[in-house]
Amino acid sequence: MGSVRVVDDNSDLCQAMIAMIRLMGAHAECVPGGQAALIYLDQRQVDLVSLDYMMPDMDGLSVLRRLRADPQTRDLPVVIFTAAPADELRDQAAAMGARGVIQKGAISFNTLRPWIAPLIEEPAQRPTQVDRRRAGPGESYA
Repeated sequence: MGSVRVVDDNSDLCQAMIAMIRLMGAHAECVPGGQAALIYLDQRQVDLVSLDYMMPDMDGLSVLRRLRADPQTRDLPVVIFTAAPADELRDQAAAMGARGVIQKGAISFNTLRPWIAPLIEEPAQRPTQVDRRRAGPGESYA
């Protein structure tokens, strides 16, 4: 089962997205902001991050920039969700390596399905995911 982290400071929207993702068969958890997401993703492996663009502590593009600068998260798939006009953000996010930009008002099973469906395929059909956790003292992650 694939693992998705929804990064959004709006807990109601986060919970709604998590419910939809779980109904589709993937594991999902909410992370309440950009700084928390960076700490979380430094310690845990995920298959997809859905990232809010406008958050009070750190905007989504700043989070994405930091993820792309880190060799451990450089290739992590990220989809950005925004209440801002998506067309204005799409080119900039794509240039930074985001897989897509989705308008928050358009979030539904149909808009989430293309991102979630590959995560729930049989493991033999899924591409191998690198463990993104960093080994601490005395730990080894193969």
